[in-house]
Amino acid sequence: MESVIAGVLLCGGRSTRMGQDKSGLLLDGRTFLQHCCQQFDRFRYWCAVGAKGASKPNGFGAGVWLTDQVSDRGPLEGIAVGLNWVAERAEWAWVSAVDAPFISHSLVTELSRIACSEPEFDVVIPRVGEQVFPLTAVYRSSLAPRVRGLVDEGWRRVSDLPQQFRARFVDEEELRIFDSELLSLTPVNSPDQYRAYLERLSQNRSPNC
Repeated sequence: MESVIAGVLLCGGRSTRMGQDKSGLLLDGRTFLQHCCQQFDRFRYWCAVGAKGASKPNGFGAGVWLTDQVSDRGPLEGIAVGLNWVAERAEWAWVSAVDAPFISHSLVTELSRIACSEPEFDVVIPRVGEQVFPLTAVYRSSLAPRVRGLVDEGWRRVSDLPQQFRARFVDEEELRIFDSELLSLTPVNSPDQYRAYLERLSQNRSPNC
């Protein structure tokens, strides 16, 4: 493998609560997708995973566009597809979703460092209190067959995923060193959250770090 870490951007959500495709929401005159692509272009290799049958969207970056193999299986399906693609290119994959367009490069670097320096673990996951964030995490790409197996068995709750693997949790105190407002862990799932997100960013900093 030529690269230690690659990127997987999940773009296949239904956006039911938002009422529109979240990848097209605007932030500082650009879409969420464009913000995410700018950040993912830091990786030598990265892919985005959309819903089955979805066309490559406008504003897409330099990555590879993939789609779910099976419809309506949630983010676990996207993780399985993404890790399978990464497995031939890198040992580890940073995984995050398009509905969280702020991506702290410092946080990506730190979680990647932990993954590479503590090989007894398969996934490095942020944790705040009792809440874990498996959609903002670093996964060993060789987990692809196991994640695919879980999806095919009927698993849908991505929050249950850490229990299946050797997980290294990174807690709030350490996370805030690299993302003081924890914006990398803040998804936008509804119109109210979108308004609050824009207000929060305007009071703090640019979405790109």
